[in-house]
Amino acid sequence: MKTIRISMPLLMMAVMLIGMAGVSSAETVSLTPEGDLTVIEAVAPLGSPLTYVSGGNGLIGVDGSFPTLIDTPANRAIAVNSYDHTWMQYDPEILWKSGAPLCQVFAIPGVDHDPLPGESLEFIIWGSDDAAGAWEEGKILAIYRDGFDTADTLVGHSDDYTSLWGFDKYYTFFKATSGDHVVGFDSSGEGEIDGLAAPVPEPSALLFLGSGLGASAVGLIRRRNKAS
Repeated sequence: MKTIRISMPLLMMAVMLIGMAGVSSAETVSLTPEGDLTVIEAVAPLGSPLTYVSGGNGLIGVDGSFPTLIDTPANRAIAVNSYDHTWMQYDPEILWKSGAPLCQVFAIPGVDHDPLPGESLEFIIWGSDDAAGAWEEGKILAIYRDGFDTADTLVGHSDDYTSLWGFDKYYTFFKATSGDHVVGFDSSGEGEIDGLAAPVPEPSALLFLGSGLGASAVGLIRRRNKAS
């Protein structure tokens, strides 16, 4: 039996070429004021969902199907009290409360149509000590390929581009309003969101993946191919 020998320099070169190919295929989202962020090819480390307080317009759906529930106070809470692909539409703004003060929250989108990633980021997340007081506008710290569902289906892709929002202080109240931070995307004044969630574990150690190095270690980037 013939033995095939592979030299170490050639092996290292192959590894480097694979890594470079991964970096070149990484997806970048241009934001303002945050700048360019590379989509992290991973599932977001979502913790406990925040609790719905009030707001929204009562239109509830899943992916491009709506309404899936009639508009009642209980169903509004069902729609945005957990991350499960069931979204509610805004404006009016949607208000949540956290059981513990947070300086970072995940926003899990609900997407009813293209284009992406704009439709997955068509909201602005705010934080406050008091729902009736002053609000701080958050900044997007990271964008993850998947929120919680890795299925390669239309519904499975509707949580893609889950975003981590950061604040200068710790807050217990958070809200989603229409608008966006995506360069070249004009939010129409309404949008859909699945919910907000605390990060766990603390995601700061994972943010290096956004540099593109993490993306180079991951294989095929999933793309959503959905007709509008």
